[in-house]
Amino acid sequence: MSETRRSEQPSATGRTDAGQARDNPSLASSGTPPAGSGSDGGFFFLSSLDAARVFVRKWLPPVGIRRRATVQITHGISEHSGRYSRLAEFLAAHGAIVYALDLRGHGLTAGPAGLGQGGLDTWDRMTADIKQLSDIALAEHPGLPLVAFGHSMGSALVQSHIERHGTLLAGAILCGTMGAVPGLSESEFAEAMRQLLPLATGPEADAPSELFGSVIASLNAPFAAGVPHPTGCEWQTSDAAEVQAFLDDPLCGKPFSNSMTYSVFQGFHSLWLPENEAGVPLGLPLLIIAGAEDPVGGKTSSIQALIARYLARGHRRLSVRFFEGGRHEILNEPEKDQVHREIGGWFAQHLNS
Repeated sequence: MSETRRSEQPSATGRTDAGQARDNPSLASSGTPPAGSGSDGGFFFLSSLDAARVFVRKWLPPVGIRRRATVQITHGISEHSGRYSRLAEFLAAHGAIVYALDLRGHGLTAGPAGLGQGGLDTWDRMTADIKQLSDIALAEHPGLPLVAFGHSMGSALVQSHIERHGTLLAGAILCGTMGAVPGLSESEFAEAMRQLLPLATGPEADAPSELFGSVIASLNAPFAAGVPHPTGCEWQTSDAAEVQAFLDDPLCGKPFSNSMTYSVFQGFHSLWLPENEAGVPLGLPLLIIAGAEDPVGGKTSSIQALIARYLARGHRRLSVRFFEGGRHEILNEPEKDQVHREIGGWFAQHLNS
């Protein structure tokens, strides 16, 4: 449940408390936060850019567990932060205070009518929201180190975060990440953006993006071959129950609009400009984890290229683990407990104070 305090006055970091669902249109229209939304519920903060209300879930360690760190989770495309409750509860049990926002165009930040919708500035607004939530976490727990965790598109946004604001962090975890635009070669990307721009800036800006759909279909195609009734989500996980939960979730699976697709894809591409990658602090501990069969990372090929670039720049506090047979959502694969242990071990190594 969301917090019940009623103040709408923003703090220095822009945080406002959320009222009960019956008093809040964003919650009332799409239900209260899904199960597992955290022992401290959720809250909204007001964007410092445009005063948009951004929803955040929060989890606290159980009573008696020493608080060791704060963790900021950033979710992926066409989902929401509630899908990370299992990871958040694992981290909280090990002493982490966990924050996870719903990105622009997603979850309770968007509400049902706004899912998949965003303008040409969506990427910049999402990166600004992530920075603002980091400021909130650091202000609420000034004595604790902050770690950023991102999955899929969220890992790309975390790449942007560590390039711009890595000095705020004690570490970062890139899960299901990438080192190039998924599903498109460099020439294909350039042509796709050329064709998408007039759609993204014209009357069809809010229409579902055919490019978005075609990229998802290309990622799924190898996993759907021979499947009698493919769902389109085979690429995500081999666990049929997790796929069904995604399909049944009204806040998941909405395609991006043309303008939002253009913004996000351009945001992806900007990450890997040499001058931007050079912004990652060399001493920042990084953990990169992915399924070995994950098509978003090119079955590790584009991730390996990202790692090579980091190493060439002098990064030495870099840990990597590829999970054999794992698809895109390794946190939802049958071997998810192994993934949790890998993350927990990394925390023990780098936050053992």
